[in-house]
Amino acid sequence: MNIGTGIKITENWNAKSIQDILDNQYNILCETPVIEKWVFFDTFDWRLYRKSLTLQKVGQELCLRNLETGMCEGRVTNKAWPGFASEVTDGEFRDRLESIIDIRALLMLSEQEVVNYIYRVLNKDKKIVARVLLLEIGTKSKSGAPNQASYLIILPVRGYPRYDRILQDDLQQFGEPVSVFQDLYNNAIKSSNLKQGGYSSRFDLQLDPNLPSDLALKTIFHKLLSSMRANEAGIKRDIDIEFLHDYRVSVRKSRSALSQLKGVFSPEITSKFKEELKIVGNFTNHLRDLDVYLLSEIKYKDMLPADLREGIQPLFDYLKIRREDELQNVITYLNSDKYRFFLQEWKSFIDADSDKYSGPEACIPIFVTSQKRIFNQYQRVISDGMTYLSKNQKELLHGLRIECKKLRYLIEFFSSLYPSDKISQLIKQLKVLQDNLGELNDLSIQQEYLIKIAMELPITNQNSKSALIATGCLVDALTQREKMVMNEFADIFKDFANQSNQDLYQELFKS
Repeated sequence: MNIGTGIKITENWNAKSIQDILDNQYNILCETPVIEKWVFFDTFDWRLYRKSLTLQKVGQELCLRNLETGMCEGRVTNKAWPGFASEVTDGEFRDRLESIIDIRALLMLSEQEVVNYIYRVLNKDKKIVARVLLLEIGTKSKSGAPNQASYLIILPVRGYPRYDRILQDDLQQFGEPVSVFQDLYNNAIKSSNLKQGGYSSRFDLQLDPNLPSDLALKTIFHKLLSSMRANEAGIKRDIDIEFLHDYRVSVRKSRSALSQLKGVFSPEITSKFKEELKIVGNFTNHLRDLDVYLLSEIKYKDMLPADLREGIQPLFDYLKIRREDELQNVITYLNSDKYRFFLQEWKSFIDADSDKYSGPEACIPIFVTSQKRIFNQYQRVISDGMTYLSKNQKELLHGLRIECKKLRYLIEFFSSLYPSDKISQLIKQLKVLQDNLGELNDLSIQQEYLIKIAMELPITNQNSKSALIATGCLVDALTQREKMVMNEFADIFKDFANQSNQDLYQELFKS
């Protein structure tokens, strides 16, 4: 059933009074009311909402519903509550959902009890010429008090459009026209004390180009600290691995901003918090590594000959055990006095109005500072890339990857100061280069890590021996893939360093 436009009923009407009036005007038959539980799902970062969608569960049916039109764009019977897209039984529906939410967990946003009354409208020949649906919505709020809303929707019957028009006019007396599904969804989210689209992993911040650099940088730090704190609960509850990923990105960006905008704050305060942010990030390194390896399980097995795929399973079983231990270490750290003290110090610094921590560039308008820093960083990336092409030393690519990441962060921090279409073009080109360098780095680290882990496996039976053989084969496959990706680098970098791209950097950032 599609839930489009209808009437939101005012408080002075109820099901009985509406039925009485309809009985007086039409020949009405009321079907037995049906009580349902409606549950809405989305990810922590509102990926469905940002596509104007929500996942609705009614009984054992899942429906991917358009928020604007109320149309059901796909439905499937799924007895279990969905935790991830991968747990949905229907392949086509699962693929559509997974293309939107990827590996993020589905979280329950709201639970509603819905009473459905359907009134059949009969003509003088006792044929059904229209149906009127009355929805009575009861949403449980955080305070425990029920939130009530009711809607009337005409369900047309083919061949009788005249009755639809008449009913539309007559139903106006009960309330105001609304987009029913959008309105009831908004009320459901509001009753749950949630803010639609309240969290996003994207760095989206509007800066005044004339803002002094120290205030602009503190505004950035506030945004990143808010992201860190927002993800802590998801890490502790182990909801999905993207909570840790977003947390780590916010820590890295904070440290990068301190490093790259030297002179905005005093050397002492810059050095102090760079080191403390490094410590925070290091506490999560091992857990993130294990998340990445376990996420790659299917991909790794597909790289092996069919007869070795099951043989490598003991390796992943061992990694899962290691991950449980590492997760507890991270949770212990996040609950520690040491971490709380860092947060207090960090927040006190970025909240402070005092200029005692200011450096010589604190008062320079952020637009001027951003131009200088971005252009200098771009030139460094070009220089490092050219150096690698001339020397062809693999270790140089690691440093280039880091410099590209610094450039990406700077562009994201200050993107609101420049034309969005041109910034998008620069980020798109930079991302291609980053993807190549990132994969190269991952492949190199993965080979070393897998060999190290394989040496830790207890060799007690044939399964353990099979895991060692399969791991060796996997490392060889990763080596071959690394060579392929490295061969692609030169063309990718030359495309990034082309004249039109250099001209665009000059136009935007050369002061």
